[in-house]
Amino acid sequence: MTHDDETPVPEPNLDSATAEALDWFMRRQSGAMTAAEAATFETWLTRHPANARAYDRVAGLWNAPELGHALETARTSATAGTPASGRPGRARSGLRAAMALAAMLVLAMGLGRIADIDPFAPSADLTTETGEQSDFTLADGSVVRLNADSAVNVAFGPGTRRIELLRGEAFFDVMPDTGRPFEVAAGRSLTRVVGTAFSVLLRKDETEVRVKRGHVQVSGDDGGAPVDLTPGQGVTVAAGHAGHLAPLEPQAAFAWLDGRFVFRDRPLSEVMDRLARHHRGKVVLTTDRLRNLRVSGNYRLDDPDNVVAALADIAGADMVRLPGLLTILH
Repeated sequence: MTHDDETPVPEPNLDSATAEALDWFMRRQSGAMTAAEAATFETWLTRHPANARAYDRVAGLWNAPELGHALETARTSATAGTPASGRPGRARSGLRAAMALAAMLVLAMGLGRIADIDPFAPSADLTTETGEQSDFTLADGSVVRLNADSAVNVAFGPGTRRIELLRGEAFFDVMPDTGRPFEVAAGRSLTRVVGTAFSVLLRKDETEVRVKRGHVQVSGDDGGAPVDLTPGQGVTVAAGHAGHLAPLEPQAAFAWLDGRFVFRDRPLSEVMDRLARHHRGKVVLTTDRLRNLRVSGNYRLDDPDNVVAALADIAGADMVRLPGLLTILH
């Protein structure tokens, strides 16, 4: 029961809680957490019971039998002088990096067990896998292109055309129909159009809408006034509120439609989050310097491993890779 002046804490997505728990576990194991980071961790841990449960499950894997074997292999490799990355001059701290890799290997192996994914959850109407993009023609002739690791549900009726973006990103090229406006619901946002071309990106706590052609109206669920967008404009809906419209860099905003990944002066952590839909395996940034480092780039999406390697080089980071499962930048 909550008081009138208290806002109930929403149940976090369990996959998200597990991923965050995994990051916190590695940061605590590194022995390099600052007092401020420790305080932030405690706040995260107590924010919702699901966070604590996820962290307990991740930490429990530390005592898994597989870990002892992996650690012994790591110690043997490091003692023998095998570098933990492609940079021999910086690999003398290889034992710590190798032990971190061993721990992460076991955790990665256990992710399927600790994520509590419901095998009976309803499937989406249209989906793409990691690294896959697909075009789908809808019943009215409109076309939706799903970016990698994305999903939508489709509900068309005599007077309605409605899409629900469940995860990821989608680009819509809408056939005009004045009698049936086209709606896209994503998170706490709703986008309404008659005929236009635009994209919607659903992030963990916000939605981004970008217009390439035509005119769209975007609203949040907070009761605020909707925002009208025209070509070259975008808006972010956060906490159910549609913010101010902002000009776009079309080359960056719609680069994924041409198979490219373009970003300007963005934190490396954000770049890696966006790349995750295309890159198989989790990328872990082990320091605040790496997480906050601002980077720019223009890369092809058909080789995401190369993008990660190039960004590691730009960041001056050593890289430990377990193909298909895990990449650590430290």
